[in-house]
Amino acid sequence: MDSMEQASIRIVLFAAGVFSAIFLPALPAENYLVAIFLFALALLRFRLLILPGWYLLGLLWHIYSGQQVLAVEIPAAWELRPLQIEGVVRNLPQRAVNPDGSERLRFEMLIDQVTDGGRTLVFNRPLALSLSWSGAPEMAANQRWQLEVELQRPRSLSNPGTFDYRVWVLARGVGGTGRVLHSSRNQCLGGGHFWLGAVRQWYQRKLQSHFRDDPTSALIQALAIGEKSQLSQQQRRVLASTGTAHLMVISGLHIGLCATAGFGLFYLLGSLRPSRVQSGAARHFANCGALLLAAIYAGLAGFSVPTQRAMLMLVAYFSARLLNRETAAFHVLALALLVVLLRDPLGVIDAGFWLSFCAVAVLLAPSGRRYENQGMSRWNLGFGLQLRLLVALCPLMALLLGQSSLVAPLVNLVAIPMVGFVIVPLLLAALLALPLCQPLGLGLLAGCAALVKAYWQLLSCVSAISESWSLGNLFATAPGILLALLGVWLYLLPRGLPGRMAWPVLLLPLLMPVTRASKELDIYALDVGQGTSIVVQTPGHVLLYDAGPAYHGGYDSGRSVVLPFLRRLGISQIDRLVVSHGDSDHSGGVASVMAGVRIQQVMAPGELTSTGVPDIFCRAGMQWRWDGVIFRVLHPGTPLPKNSNNQSCVIAIESPSMRVLLTGDIERSVERDLVARHGTELHSDVLLVPHHGSLSSSSHAFAWFARPATAVATVGYRNRFGHPARAVSDRYRELGGVVVTTAEAGALHFDGQGGYRPFRWFYTRYWQNYPCNLAGASQRSWLLVAALHTGLSSQACQSAPRNAVEAAFMW
Repeated sequence: MDSMEQASIRIVLFAAGVFSAIFLPALPAENYLVAIFLFALALLRFRLLILPGWYLLGLLWHIYSGQQVLAVEIPAAWELRPLQIEGVVRNLPQRAVNPDGSERLRFEMLIDQVTDGGRTLVFNRPLALSLSWSGAPEMAANQRWQLEVELQRPRSLSNPGTFDYRVWVLARGVGGTGRVLHSSRNQCLGGGHFWLGAVRQWYQRKLQSHFRDDPTSALIQALAIGEKSQLSQQQRRVLASTGTAHLMVISGLHIGLCATAGFGLFYLLGSLRPSRVQSGAARHFANCGALLLAAIYAGLAGFSVPTQRAMLMLVAYFSARLLNRETAAFHVLALALLVVLLRDPLGVIDAGFWLSFCAVAVLLAPSGRRYENQGMSRWNLGFGLQLRLLVALCPLMALLLGQSSLVAPLVNLVAIPMVGFVIVPLLLAALLALPLCQPLGLGLLAGCAALVKAYWQLLSCVSAISESWSLGNLFATAPGILLALLGVWLYLLPRGLPGRMAWPVLLLPLLMPVTRASKELDIYALDVGQGTSIVVQTPGHVLLYDAGPAYHGGYDSGRSVVLPFLRRLGISQIDRLVVSHGDSDHSGGVASVMAGVRIQQVMAPGELTSTGVPDIFCRAGMQWRWDGVIFRVLHPGTPLPKNSNNQSCVIAIESPSMRVLLTGDIERSVERDLVARHGTELHSDVLLVPHHGSLSSSSHAFAWFARPATAVATVGYRNRFGHPARAVSDRYRELGGVVVTTAEAGALHFDGQGGYRPFRWFYTRYWQNYPCNLAGASQRSWLLVAALHTGLSSQACQSAPRNAVEAAFMW
């Protein structure tokens, strides 16, 4: 084994250590870091223990970096208090629309001064904040502002299969989120020192003024400066259904294609003198030119995390070429992996990190020759590469994304060359020409716009049929994932080896529906913020009660929370969707859910704004039975004013072992009617607290007759309504019940066996900063990580549920 192979193995062990740190429920204290470092150095002195030593170094590096990331978070004392800040806008402000039709700006700001109650704090190192400002004046990158704000720490919704917003924000160095308050002290103080943001702002204004209301403008802005906020929902759906979303934003693929085009261009320029070709100077000139063009394009994207990762990989690759090192391609990839992890160890949490590195590794797998002499046939450069990537990345997509598109290889066979080698180079030439010769730049932009329109027409046609070819239930069991990985390994082996042709059989578990069947009755209360979404599952049927909120500006809990959760459970059909009433915090996500899964019936108390007339009107007295579980509608008896809280559809669910009452947003007048008509029949093991725990609901009489063992309030973290009210929570506790909120516990699972399982207790990661259950977490962690738990900083933890190991594997 030569020195490069040994170095590559050590880098892989280092990467494994970096990755394993994400399973820590909390970070060790600083004095433990010194002990781990000294122990790792001691291991490196022994030849047989070098590999464990590199693993420990990787683990230690992630822990140290994680501590630095958490250190940029705003103090808890600053949360939800008026503060005056000063700083510089560091990115392009993004415009969105509020529910009342007014506009708001979303932007990131680097602040260096905070005034709190007359006391001014000045930072040596600026603190990054993500802010929104309703009714904001014109604002540009690189401007310095004084603002009055209300802040809070970044926080994620906590559900199986959903996006972890908190770690994404912290990994970008953002220590707080918030909103700008209306104040006479809000003012622009002049320019700042971030010239890159000003350059991107100048290009954005040029593009917007040239294209105006042309839909092509959003696509060109995404490709030119990485500004994807202007893409419409329809455009995003087309990109997702055709598997080309990665092509319409500046990503690692674009940086690589730009470097390839730059290498060819500069090599032609350097080859004008034959003597340079013979001496190799033309090749070195092309390597430097490729890096230069890639850096310019990455700068136009604002040096986002994916572009930074791509640039580091290119630097490692071209450095080897400039040093004339005849190195195997896998060794160069390992070096790039080391550079990226040293720069951004938290990148291992990002799905894009794994997809990019694994894609490159798959492309290198067919050839064991040196990268300098690799040659590929036209087939491999075309459909063969796309097929290889699709097959090899299927298990990874099943684990990280949950869906793919069977038409993606065919579309990308045309889209990648068209975007990467035609549209992007032409667009980059137009951007470079605009400041120097505006007529030439505008002419190139016009040609680029024509190409983008033709490309978009192709995608729109393909999108019409791609949704029916989508792979929906890719979340397989752990054995299914392992079998698929074995199948990928066989597929990548050289042809002719015994057993290689068995790879398609091993991939079949990924295509088979994997539904987690209910034994009797399972209730899932999802964490959708200030809203409601309940999944009810019997052995053969699924009912969804509400789909959470949606907001103007893009966020939709139906798309972001409900659909990923249903895919996680392998549910592709909902037998009955019940919309309790028309308020947006209950019905906002309905349209996305209906577009994402098959709905047999929609049930609502009246006509809905998003879907029109339901299949069944919810009326008191209705009853049906699924798999031995009885569903009864208790309210409303007669039609009520549209979108009234008291119009809410109230459903009682009864199985042999559990009684559940879903109440929507009913208020005291309806509660009195329910008590008069049903009395003790309201008694429940699980109660969805009416109106999220508002003082207008949960009267003494209703609480006494319901007398729930567990009262669930589906609320947002520190919501502005103060839900659930303290008096309401105390009322249920005095009656012997337990009050739990989705804001504190995350998604909740009730299986009728006694108690509940909060997702936050079993998804305990060091960056969460929530009450946790270290015992449950340590049982899921690796042996080395579990050993470190004894040195973890103390946290306020609640007692474990009945069976922590069983619940952990369930989630």
